[in-house]
Amino acid sequence: MKKQEALENIPQEAWLQRRAGNGYFALWDLQYKWAAAYFGETYQRIYRDTDPCGDANGSFGFMKPDGSYEFLIFSRAAPMSSYEISWVRGGTGCEPLLNGKPCTTANVSALPNDPGTIALRNSAPNETIQINLDLLESGTAPARAAREAKAIEPWKRAFSWYLFVRANDPDTYMRRLHMAFRQFLESVRPEQYGQEHIQYFQAQQLLPELLPDMGPEHVAQTVADIRAQQQYFNSPHAGRIPRIFMSIDPTKLEVVDLQVLMMMGALKERLGFIDRELLKLGQTNDEIKKLWNTPNGRAAIMQHPLVLQLLQHPQAQREQQENMEKAMRNQGAAAGNLAEVESMLANQKYMAMYTGIGLPPMGGNAPTPPWQIYRPFDPAEPQMGGFDLAGAFKSLGF
Repeated sequence: MKKQEALENIPQEAWLQRRAGNGYFALWDLQYKWAAAYFGETYQRIYRDTDPCGDANGSFGFMKPDGSYEFLIFSRAAPMSSYEISWVRGGTGCEPLLNGKPCTTANVSALPNDPGTIALRNSAPNETIQINLDLLESGTAPARAAREAKAIEPWKRAFSWYLFVRANDPDTYMRRLHMAFRQFLESVRPEQYGQEHIQYFQAQQLLPELLPDMGPEHVAQTVADIRAQQQYFNSPHAGRIPRIFMSIDPTKLEVVDLQVLMMMGALKERLGFIDRELLKLGQTNDEIKKLWNTPNGRAAIMQHPLVLQLLQHPQAQREQQENMEKAMRNQGAAAGNLAEVESMLANQKYMAMYTGIGLPPMGGNAPTPPWQIYRPFDPAEPQMGGFDLAGAFKSLGF
């Protein structure tokens, strides 16, 4: 059976999605049992770079046990045509096949400054397709299994924290955590957690693609942030503090624990959603990369079509709305009319929730990501004496 015919007969569920490289590029791996059923032991790993649930044809990579590669690549210029390439790492070039026949107008060569990337160039039609060999993750199956186990370890830690919430803050667990996620935690044992569970919840947008950015150099400040919140447990604002902070010693937490607490909303992330996505665009988009360090570059970047599209994302709108409300509270506190500002914001939210009119300037209350079940308490933010506005809204179901 030819590769293309075999690939057409493989069901969608045989492919498992993963994030490659820096986490911004998706690949789908063919599960071993399906690879063995259709190709025997010929290949050590098979992947595709297009969603198996979609109609688009892209690139298929086949890694052989001897470390060499084979590729089936559908033409971008002529989607019904496909190239076949055989490549050995360290090679200088080769002539690909087009629809099973030699193609004299095309050639394949390694990039001079990046031997881990090869480029297929065809002068008729005029197209160039690049392939990153490193995305194939060469190595034995046990080594790949060890890497996969290491990759899901942070998510297993996240699951353990949600179970900690269930034991120490059951009210928040029942009210704020998505029902499907609760059912999973209550029916699957920790030793059974697998990559397929992570991918499922990410596909359902019940988990983020990545944990918040943080390194060991940020631990001291983050621990201090927890300590600052813990000092308010005996104050009128105790209802605003995540209850799980009552029973933990922050000095004993590891970096991954602090990342999970940020993901859950108990701590403020170092980078907001907008800044984090802007950094990604700055790394991957050439136009934005050129503007990044130029005078007035930020203003120009904010008018880029991709950034304007980013600002329409629900999380971006939510972040902008929260920043606007915080600025209004600061202005209200400086002017001595914080109570009036809080009353106005409360009225806006009430009208938006129950009548659909009187919406806040950002176009309504953007939904909170389902994995965020807390909201960090900021002691520096102006507070209304002993009145717990957040607690009041909480009691109303907001």
